[in-house]
Amino acid sequence: GMLSPGQRFMVASSYNPGEVKVWDTRTKKLLYTIKDNFINPHSTCFSADGKKLLTTDEIQFSIWNLHDGSRVKRFTDEAAGGMASFSHNGQFLVSASEGIIRVRDAETGSVQKEILTRRNNSYPVIISPGDRYIAVCHEDTICLRELSTGQVTDQYPAAPRMKKTGVSGGYELNLLKKLQFSGNGKWLISLYYESSLYVRDLHAKKEWLALSKAGDFSLDENGNRLAIKQN
Repeated sequence: GMLSPGQRFMVASSYNPGEVKVWDTRTKKLLYTIKDNFINPHSTCFSADGKKLLTTDEIQFSIWNLHDGSRVKRFTDEAAGGMASFSHNGQFLVSASEGIIRVRDAETGSVQKEILTRRNNSYPVIISPGDRYIAVCHEDTICLRELSTGQVTDQYPAAPRMKKTGVSGGYELNLLKKLQFSGNGKWLISLYYESSLYVRDLHAKKEWLALSKAGDFSLDENGNRLAIKQN
């Protein structure tokens, strides 16, 4: 599951059936389930104020009121498939699919800008505090771009990129599970399905392994204190 800013809500999505469930973390009760005939729910994302939820599937973006589960906005687009995030000011959405990062107006859904990446698989895509940078993982590379220009300011290997499968000495890609900026925008935290957690100093452009057996992590309300759940 994914915790909202302030950790009031937890959200989990499933592919079969396609639905999104929202829990109240204080009462530990399921508040509601969003079904909405999801073709394939690709991503869920909270707004910075913790009041709205963004969901994407292969053909649409939907914005929901977190407190009652009502839909606030819905945009249909054949290019919707992929990952998406709110800007911190809530005025636009950023999505990545088919080698293109798209910036959309959060009120109308209209595309304001397109950034060509030439990388088909982009997961996830997030926006820094202050809405200055976009961070996106392209399978084996994490890339930081200026939102205004699309220019790459930092890129580095998504590490560790490969892990042993235990089958005939083979290897498989160690996919990124979670990517998040710190509240001050100085750090980029990455968690892999293999359970390793890394922290990147964006100013010094250096990265280190924080924990090798992390199950999940969360940041406090200011986004600067890191809590890690161990496996």
